[in-house]
Amino acid sequence: MGMRNIMKCIAGCASVCAVILLAACGGGADELYEKSVSLYEQGSYGEARDVINEAIKSNPDKAEYYICYGMTLIGLADYDGAREQFMSVIRDNGSKITKENNKRAYRGIALTYYESGDYEQAKSYFDLAITTEALKDIDNDLKAYKADCDMYLGNYEDAVKIFSDLIENGKGVGEDEITGYYISRAGAHMIPGNYMAALEDYKSAAEKNKYCYKAYIGGYLALVNTHDMNAANEMLDKGLALECRNNEDKYYNAVLNFYKGNDSDAMQALSACRDEGIKETDYYIGLINQRQGKYEDAISCYEKYVENVPLGRSAEFCNQLAGCYMELGEFENAKNLLDEVVGIAGGNMKQVLMKNRIVAYEKLGKYKKAKQYAEEYLNMYEDSEMLAEYEFIRTRYRK
Repeated sequence: MGMRNIMKCIAGCASVCAVILLAACGGGADELYEKSVSLYEQGSYGEARDVINEAIKSNPDKAEYYICYGMTLIGLADYDGAREQFMSVIRDNGSKITKENNKRAYRGIALTYYESGDYEQAKSYFDLAITTEALKDIDNDLKAYKADCDMYLGNYEDAVKIFSDLIENGKGVGEDEITGYYISRAGAHMIPGNYMAALEDYKSAAEKNKYCYKAYIGGYLALVNTHDMNAANEMLDKGLALECRNNEDKYYNAVLNFYKGNDSDAMQALSACRDEGIKETDYYIGLINQRQGKYEDAISCYEKYVENVPLGRSAEFCNQLAGCYMELGEFENAKNLLDEVVGIAGGNMKQVLMKNRIVAYEKLGKYKKAKQYAEEYLNMYEDSEMLAEYEFIRTRYRK
């Protein structure tokens, strides 16, 4: 969808811990705190938790310790525990340091809801953090997360407005952040089907940073949806022409090769990237297996993907998984998945999902529902193939 990578949530936690670190002074507890922050930034969340817990035992009066403790628990997916730590910090005495700690705590609480998929609650706490008059240098980060919540909730126009404001008015924003905002705004355009607006943002991102591989992938997909395959392939070629500098570049190069149709090269590179710990690779390995008719292998890869990347269940992902279920005759699984996701999709993907849901209901012999959904579909789209299918469904369903 083009929105912020979920791992940036963890990076954001580390950046706040780093801000707190500047306020820490000497002593054994502070040394433990600094060690916990370092472990956290390395991704050693369990060790970081144990170390900061020792710091709290040594000095239970420092709010920043509890905030850091909460961040480590987010890393361990203990969202209830993290929320308890953040709530314990919040005070109402109006002092500068209290406002700063409150803002960090609100941000932490928001992240617990964001990570667990409760985006309405996450938005409310991101708003609390934004409106707290302190630490204005983290407001851009907070606003971007709020826009992400709007994306997940289907509020694409609201997300576009926030990212537009960040692009045009963000204070102290670096080139990398601006590039990310263009990518995110492109996603907010892309999902409801505003492909040309998305394409312009992907082009802007590539102009800001030629190594922004997401710009080439997103631009390709936008152009595919406008049926301009020549321009779409040119976009892929621009990305493939870049020299890989690191493992992340190799991953994106493999993705570009996948879309180019070079399955063998893509599979080899993706497997190597998976061995290097890049979790997103399972999705594209699944796509290759699906394209080759290996549906059980594809499902296995998709299951690994959502286990490692919980927020990766986009409409496109669910459509691919449902397709595998249908190929294997598991129409009940396909129906349940399509029912779940069809309401949050937009653009061409919504049409695809609606059509596949009709097929799933029909295969299950649920002709009443199939007829209802076919009528709904035909009221929205002109489709002679579905019109013929609808006439067939009517012969199967009688009131």
